[in-house]
Amino acid sequence: VRFDPASAKCAEGHIEARLPVNLVNGPGYIIKLTADVARPKIELSSSKIDFGTVLCGQCKVITIRLHNPYFVKCEWSAIASKPSKQIPKHVPLHLRKKMKEKPAPKYFEVEPSSGILLPDQKKVI
Repeated sequence: VRFDPASAKCAEGHIEARLPVNLVNGPGYIIKLTADVARPKIELSSSKIDFGTVLCGQCKVITIRLHNPYFVKCEWSAIASKPSKQIPKHVPLHLRKKMKEKPAPKYFEVEPSSGILLPDQKKVI
């Protein structure tokens, strides 16, 4: 017997079903199936990070805490969005090609960028 709450689009909470089993030339049985559906969730120590003024050439590090207060493991990832690499139209074609080949700088980085939080585990990133 397999239970897949994601494909069945189950709501969180207690789920119950009955599975009839019939025997040829024998009695019938009812098997009660139950499950408690829980979705992974985390709590963040802050939903906004303000780096304030950072001088050119310097780096500023701010940490936040992730907490999994629930009883199921939680896989997470945090990938900073890439800055827009829009090239102005007035830039000559040969310079445009060079600018497209050069990767955009990373303004924000998250370390570690992904992981697994076990139930009631905390992680500082």
